[in-house]
This record gives sequence, C-alpha cells and structure tokens, in this order.
Amino acid sequence: MSRASICALVVFVFFSAPAFAGERLVYKSGRAQNVFVELYTSDANPDCNEALRWMSSLNEGQYKSDLWWRFIPIAMHVHYWDVPGYRDTFARPTFDNFLLQYKRKWNSRYVFAPTVVVNGTEWGGWSRGQGIPETLPKETGILKADGSKREGHYWVEFFPERTLTAEKWTVHAALLAFNLKSKPSEGDNRGKILAHDFVALSYRESPLKLYYGTFSADIELAPTKGVRIEQYAVVFWVTETGDLLPVQATGGYWYL
Repeated sequence: MSRASICALVVFVFFSAPAFAGERLVYKSGRAQNVFVELYTSDANPDCNEALRWMSSLNEGQYKSDLWWRFIPIAMHVHYWDVPGYRDTFARPTFDNFLLQYKRKWNSRYVFAPTVVVNGTEWGGWSRGQGIPETLPKETGILKADGSKREGHYWVEFFPERTLTAEKWTVHAALLAFNLKSKPSEGDNRGKILAHDFVALSYRESPLKLYYGTFSADIELAPTKGVRIEQYAVVFWVTETGDLLPVQATGGYWYL
C-alpha cells in the first residue's frame, strides 16, 4: 500500500475542455499545471480491488465536475503480481518499467500495488477518503492535442513557459477505456469480477521536435479494431526527456 501523503492546497485554475469541430477533437490544458493521477494496479493482487473502486469513483459524484479540467487520471496495470496460469490482460511492460523507475526515484526497497502517484509524488490519501490534492499554482505551459476521431492521429504541441529550461521534451499518450470487466482464473482474485475505468489499453510516446518555435509531434491512438468498447478517453502528458515527472497533462473523452 502507498504510505506517503502530500498536503492539499486550494488554488483556482481554469482549463480548457475538449473542443469539437466536425470529425476533429481538440484537448488543451491551461498554463497552470494540471494534476496528473497515476494508479499502478494488478488484477492478480486483491489489495488493488479497493483502488479499482476508487478509480471508478473519479468518473462520478464529487469528482465529476473537476475531471479533465483539474485532474487527469490513468490506471496502468503491471505484471509484478501475475500468477501461474493468469496474466493481467491490461498490463504492459512499459508500465512495469514506470513503476520500477518511481521505486528507484523514491529510494524505496519494494514495489507496491496499488500505488497512486500525483504529479510524480506517491500519495496514499485515496485510501483514507481524502480528495485529490491540489498542486501549487505553478505555470508550466500549454499542452494541446488536435486529432481525428476517425483515424486516431493527433498533432501534439507543447508551449512551455519561459521559466522551464529543458531543451528536450517527450510526449506520452494513452488510450483509456471505461466499463470493462475482468475475471481472473487463478490467484487470490480467482472467480471475482473486477470493474475497470480509466484503464490504459495502449500507450505511445514520441520526442517533441522544435518546429518554428513550437515543440510538436504526431502520435497515433486508434481504437483496436474488432473490440467493442462503449466509452474511450485519451490522455496526453509531457515530461523532460529521460524523466518521469509530468510537467503538463491534458485529456478527455474520445467520442465514437
């Protein structure tokens, strides 16, 4: 279980919602840094079941009005708790690597699941009923993704604030799904039906190249053909190249 906690500070920031223009979808942050919430979880670990329910709650109730405006959530499954005869179908080696990198960054002796990370800091407040922490009112820049909902291609642009001195940036992108179910066939969760929201189905990353003063990249997040999913979302976050810490994030529902 996560042990760390961070203080909640109230700030008032305005963010842009997804804009619709025919077959195009545009996701755009404000200048102030959005709260980026990462859940690392595993279907094979019963300790994660409560975290999965908490993640689903971010799509309703008290969180609904702030979703995509104030905070950007993503659930990334890892393989560490797979058991003989069952592998978490949502887990990806990339997510295993992210969690391992965080472990090293925090000088932790162990890898835990569930682990909730808020803007690069481990946070255990979710298990104590605390609201998602506000971040310091820090302006980091505007992140914008303009894409085709038919083709799944996005042109991503990042306009960093002048106070940021990094010369190389990487954009990360994930396609999320909602209202999914899984039923582990082995392990301590055997036979249980687990509900999933904000679960990352696919992940892409790309270096942002400088074009006429703007850091830009083309990235693809097309839904899997032949798989029927009622609701998708897309999330984008930017980091300094070679670093895990999110600098800015944006995202929203992907309407079919």
